[in-house]
Amino acid sequence: MVEDAQIVEVQPQNVEIDKIKFRETLKFKRWTKLFLSKMIDDKVNPLYGNATKCALAVYGTKSYMTAAGIGSINYKKLRSMKEYILDNEGYGIADLMKIGLAKVLKGNYQDWESFMIQMGYMQPQPKVGVAIQNNFNMADLQTAVAQSRKERGLQ
Repeated sequence: MVEDAQIVEVQPQNVEIDKIKFRETLKFKRWTKLFLSKMIDDKVNPLYGNATKCALAVYGTKSYMTAAGIGSINYKKLRSMKEYILDNEGYGIADLMKIGLAKVLKGNYQDWESFMIQMGYMQPQPKVGVAIQNNFNMADLQTAVAQSRKERGLQ
């Protein structure tokens, strides 16, 4: 499938995310590259977004269950690294605010807002709903039942 893909080798380093230290390995970086890249060498990446299939390709395991476990762990690790990744890519809060302003001016604010909520920079707005209230006076229940039966022609 993607065995011929060119993946850049980077030296492993220790990363501290949310006060949890883990070793960022070469295999994790390869997995991340496959998982997040839509295109590899001008070809569509068939593994894009599939944590298990990326783990099968990178970690060399034959067991689908083992790959699913590895993919799940890597995905959780990747989610906890969101701010770290943005900082390494050169996107600070000021850059994100500029992007948000541009989105607002173009009328596409919803995508940016959900991204900022995911990143933890904004709090989600509480959903406004209609409260269902029962305004029926239970003391009048017998009268209401009798009236309803009378309207339907029952005794």
